[in-house]
Amino acid sequence: MKKIKILLTLLFFFVLDCKKKDWRDELKTVDYKEIHKDSLSKQKLPIQMSGGMTDRESAVHSFLVALKENRKNEISKFILSDEEYKEYFLPHTLGHGTSLDVTPMDQYWPSFIERKKMGMESLSASLLRSNGNIKEFHWRPETREYGPWKAWKLDSVVLETKNAKAGLTLEQIKLVACHKEKCKIAVIAP
Repeated sequence: MKKIKILLTLLFFFVLDCKKKDWRDELKTVDYKEIHKDSLSKQKLPIQMSGGMTDRESAVHSFLVALKENRKNEISKFILSDEEYKEYFLPHTLGHGTSLDVTPMDQYWPSFIERKKMGMESLSASLLRSNGNIKEFHWRPETREYGPWKAWKLDSVVLETKNAKAGLTLEQIKLVACHKEKCKIAVIAP
């Protein structure tokens, strides 16, 4: 019994001594400028974007409707294309504490594409159980500014379902970005 008390006391002091560290602080020691010379040079390119909606919620709603109705030619209007994401959006996120800061593009990009594909598949499957009407959005309160882009993290979207009152919660849409009154979904993941 005495040993348990000693262990609990030590554990208590250990927990008190632990300081919650922000993992982004560790990223500040990495020289992302050296890793991403090519991407940083793209920050000066004029941003060219097709499609988009005038606000973030319309972009999400229009995307979900097009995905549910399997209108593949329209989906791209509401989500950043691979080129738009890689050439215009990503360069402006460098130095803002993202995983890209410490990951070379040749390692980051395949992982991003695979996660996007998995997120799209998961969304498509989930939408089969919904009538497509959005009940509510759950946005994080802060606006992220990445150069000329404004972005918002979306925790979830709740859709009406055919049978359940609680609704269907979708969490695969992670980030919506806007540039000059054009908003598109930037990140989708499982």
